[in-house]
Amino acid sequence: GYQPSARDIIAQISLDTSSPAFGPDADRLQALQAFNTRLVCMNVDDNSYYEVVRGVRRVIGCDFCALFLYEEKTNDLVLKASTGYQDLPVDLRISCSDTTSLHAQAFIEEYLVHLEDMFTTPVANPISPDLGSSLVMPVISNQGPVGVFDFGNRDSGSFGAQEVGMCTMLVDQMAYSLENIRLVSELQDSRDAVI
Repeated sequence: GYQPSARDIIAQISLDTSSPAFGPDADRLQALQAFNTRLVCMNVDDNSYYEVVRGVRRVIGCDFCALFLYEEKTNDLVLKASTGYQDLPVDLRISCSDTTSLHAQAFIEEYLVHLEDMFTTPVANPISPDLGSSLVMPVISNQGPVGVFDFGNRDSGSFGAQEVGMCTMLVDQMAYSLENIRLVSELQDSRDAVI
């Protein structure tokens, strides 16, 4: 029988964001829809994670964005891509046993961690001194958490309920695509190790 392509499915579920019900977020929702379409059709290569992070930052409009994925053999969250941060080490790892890490906390508890004022809240281990507000959300697939998304702004109090809702929707929609990118990458690494 007929098997619809990813593009056919997306065309059928496209939102009419011109409706007044979407209000001031219509532009952001259109950007999200366009980004999700691109993500479904994206080829997996070394730039995939960066493209995901860059697209997320554009849709959300935050100053900083990073993606960490879980590495089971080391029990670490490994930085896969970031944008906006200055001087983040490309090989940054965060131990999931680090009790001072917002990232480890969000991953282990499978729940978002939101700090509105990083300048006055005693946080022992921020990934950048430039963060005024931080939002870290777990990326959860059918198998459980696979990583975390990090959103940050220079200004305190930047993530209100509307921004948190938009970030939650975005991360939820992308969880399966990110898991697929990660699995394809692992398969390619395994294949390369055998060859």
